[in-house]
Amino acid sequence: MPNDRMMQAIGRMEHALAKLEQHDFAAVVPAGENADLLDRHERLKRDTRSAIADIDRLLQTTGA
Repeated sequence: MPNDRMMQAIGRMEHALAKLEQHDFAAVVPAGENADLLDRHERLKRDTRSAIADIDRLLQTTGA
């Protein structure tokens, strides 16, 4: 079923995001050395959360 595959894909994305959040990127990239990289990472996390929230809203409105 398409909805099952979509839910599995969303689950995989959420799992990947949770793994990224657990990783301490500040320890890997020294502060100041790559501040732009850290800013981009934060924007990516924010945008990913927003996309997942949009998908959740779409699923709720379609009754999935």
